[in-house]
Amino acid sequence: LVKAMLENLGCNVSLADNGLQGVQLCKDNTFDLVLMDINLPDINGFEATEQIKINKPNQTVVALTADVFVDDKDSLFALKLTKPITFSGLSEAITQVLC
Repeated sequence: LVKAMLENLGCNVSLADNGLQGVQLCKDNTFDLVLMDINLPDINGFEATEQIKINKPNQTVVALTADVFVDDKDSLFALKLTKPITFSGLSEAITQVLC
């Protein structure tokens, strides 16, 4: 669903099935923005984001979570979007972190 919303905004989208694939995608490519689900198979979104930021410390990452109480104590994420994600909320978040 988020992929379709992003494509409607004119974004090019790459997907990873899990945190390790996401880390590898970020190592091999350059992205304006990474949307990171917090609850992932293998490593969670916090761990994946920490690994991404080792190689690309300035990478902008937005957390996606169903848990409104997720604490980003290390300020890994530029922003947190709570599910369910709306088109307008996603659009506003992208504008906020990239403009």
